[in-house]
Amino acid sequence: MLEGPQVSAGYFEVLDLDTHLGRKMEPADERRGEPVVWLSYELWQERFGGDPEVLGEVLDLEGVPRTVVGVLEPGFEHLQSHVDVLVPHLVEADTFDYDANYMDIIGRLASGTTVEQADAELLSLARRWMQESGRTEEWIRGVSVIPLHEFVVGEVRPTLLLLFGAVGFMLLIVVANVANLLLARTLSRERELSLRFALGASRGRIGRQLVSEATLLAAGGGLLGAVLGLLALEGLRPILPAEMPRLDSIGLAAGVAPQVLLFAVALTLLTGLLVGLLPALSVARRDMRGALSASGKGAVGHRPRRRLRSALVVAEVALAVVLLAGAGLLMRSFWRTLQVAPGFEAAGRIYFTIHPG
Repeated sequence: MLEGPQVSAGYFEVLDLDTHLGRKMEPADERRGEPVVWLSYELWQERFGGDPEVLGEVLDLEGVPRTVVGVLEPGFEHLQSHVDVLVPHLVEADTFDYDANYMDIIGRLASGTTVEQADAELLSLARRWMQESGRTEEWIRGVSVIPLHEFVVGEVRPTLLLLFGAVGFMLLIVVANVANLLLARTLSRERELSLRFALGASRGRIGRQLVSEATLLAAGGGLLGAVLGLLALEGLRPILPAEMPRLDSIGLAAGVAPQVLLFAVALTLLTGLLVGLLPALSVARRDMRGALSASGKGAVGHRPRRRLRSALVVAEVALAVVLLAGAGLLMRSFWRTLQVAPGFEAAGRIYFTIHPG
């Protein structure tokens, strides 16, 4: 079975939608004429093998023969819905149906117009239509302008932001932990670094080496984390809720979005810089000549460096406590939500939607 919406000619322009093959929709397609259809890129590849000669083919859709006039861009989705085909919505010039509530209206705000202004204007128009049709206030209760981004991801945004914050806390804990380990490693290499300084290496050169080592370590961890993350996502996809926005756009099959890859690379480099900066600053402030003579006498530490390591441990524990407290509150809220009575006997009941053909 093929799925897809009926759309108007302005649909392509409003969403800045282009075609991979063929033409866009024209106003004449909304009138009674030759029935036409646009194929999704995925359907074109699966059913027609990517044949460029598909234009002009005739498909029988619900008993109506439609001519293929275009193929959509790869990865296109319609308001979180899977799309196999697009067909024109036929407009009857003199027909007014105020009870036609089956359509989603998508528009583009004029330059300088805010969502609040558009919402007020739409409500004014709805009140006028209400008076013309004799409807009650109930008829316009749901009239509002919603940004498309909010419509697509609005319901899951708080959850995603909470998850993003939790991951951020975990990253900070990892940064503090690794920085502490690198400080300890730098302490064990103090004689080596002192000898290099005595042989002519500058503090800046030694500091750059430490930062470069930390960045390479972060790059390896980032690459491993990206691979494990994609594999874990593939395993989690079957148990994710079907209403999760853009579920088909994540995973190995969909590939990695350039924005996500760029963000991951930038975060990896920033992590490497932060982790390597503390040992580099420690070396920059250290008396390397004194350290060389002290290391020969068996010195094992330096008070400011121990204070820095202790501060990192304190920060790591504090972040872990905050993360643990947040997880506890989230679990408590989730448990209370499960205990809320829906007002009816829910056991053995199911919910489903019927689309009459």
